[in-house]
Amino acid sequence: MNLLRLQVFQAVAQHLSYSRAAQELFVSQPAVSKQVRELERELGVHLFARAGRGIRLTEAGRVIFAYARQVQVLTEEARCALRDLEQLERGCLRVAATPGLAPYYLLPALARFARRHPALELEVQVADAGRIRGLLEEGEADLALVGELPSTPALGVLPLGEERLVVVAAPTHPLATGREDLAAADWLWREEGSATRRLGEEILTSLGVAPRRGITLPGPELVKRAAAAGLGIALVGEGCVAAESARGELALVRTLGRRPLSLLSRKGARVPAAALAFTALLEKHGPGEEPDASAAPHAR
Repeated sequence: MNLLRLQVFQAVAQHLSYSRAAQELFVSQPAVSKQVRELERELGVHLFARAGRGIRLTEAGRVIFAYARQVQVLTEEARCALRDLEQLERGCLRVAATPGLAPYYLLPALARFARRHPALELEVQVADAGRIRGLLEEGEADLALVGELPSTPALGVLPLGEERLVVVAAPTHPLATGREDLAAADWLWREEGSATRRLGEEILTSLGVAPRRGITLPGPELVKRAAAAGLGIALVGEGCVAAESARGELALVRTLGRRPLSLLSRKGARVPAAALAFTALLEKHGPGEEPDASAAPHAR
């Protein structure tokens, strides 16, 4: 539909008067009537009907009037978003991530973003995958970085690449030295609700591996430290243990799979300019370190 015709129609519908609409739009009454007739011809319906000396909206007119107001709001939001995007001198980026991704992928990307847009405020939340869906749906976050695909169609998904899931152990652990198998080892797991734990348990089940004992620890940092101390072995995202592996504190024993890295947003919600700019940065470079960094993540 022609936006000018919708604007003219909306003015007539608001006032139920061609003359008052013409005054509001600073055009002639015949010009207003012409635009309404053209819109009716385009849609194949009558939008107004006579009501005594005045006019009223037809049923089709009421339907189009409701949509015309939505179009007006969206058009203005688009203009505002483009103005903000051009300058990015104000506003806030609200982004969430799971504990296994926030320190190793999100924070480096945010640091890069903050250097480019120093006037913007940043708000970061860390939560498990289930809570992150709630943050997006409730409008408490604009974007979220996760390591699994959402089960709800209310969220939009931007694929950013993949991350390897690796089994890690202390360099002196029997598994690292080939003297023990996966089933014989004690397994270190994240807390219930962790996407990494859920995926890890599914992988072990598919391999027919039933761990001898499971040890639950809160958060990826404790899991890594426990593995480095020799308490057991763990399945983690490779980005999580890149530094420890490089320093020789943990051995990457085996790759058991991959998981997608995805940026989530809420469908139908207005995306702030800051979120659009951050999305564009991730699309170009992926999450994690600068493209020329020596310890780059495995996304993209």
